[in-house]
Amino acid sequence: MSKIRLWGHPKSINVQKVLWALDELDLEFQGVDAGGKFGRVKDADYLILNPNGLVPTLEDGPLVIQLIRTASAGRDRTTIEQSLRSAGAALAILDRELSRKPFVAGEDFTFGDIPLATVAQRWFNLPVERPPANAVQAWYDRVKRRPGFRRWVDQPLS
Repeated sequence: MSKIRLWGHPKSINVQKVLWALDELDLEFQGVDAGGKFGRVKDADYLILNPNGLVPTLEDGPLVIQLIRTASAGRDRTTIEQSLRSAGAALAILDRELSRKPFVAGEDFTFGDIPLATVAQRWFNLPVERPPANAVQAWYDRVKRRPGFRRWVDQPLS
């Protein structure tokens, strides 16, 4: 079996999701610094793997998986502000659901917890006013004890 290669850098929230998932699956991989200060994403060899020129890219032999996001030049400030206003409603739903169960899908940690936890790490570490969400806080306290979270996600915000 070929060795998995993960192109990206561990400060990227999308790369952190993949790092944590690989960690939970106990899969060995080779990290390749790309994106941000590392560059590489516009190099010809990288663009063959990921024509979007974004990270992360997961390479497993002939299989290549890419995650994409909207480039900063294409982001609409009005839409972002509307999204921020609706985040409180989404938080209330999550808080209600997590008051009934310890993890997002039920009694056990699943891969559904990973993307939410990477966002929660930023949410709880930004200097912003947050509405109370006791169940979300309790869930966050549980997931942040996982070794993969501590290893890949629990980093200072830059």
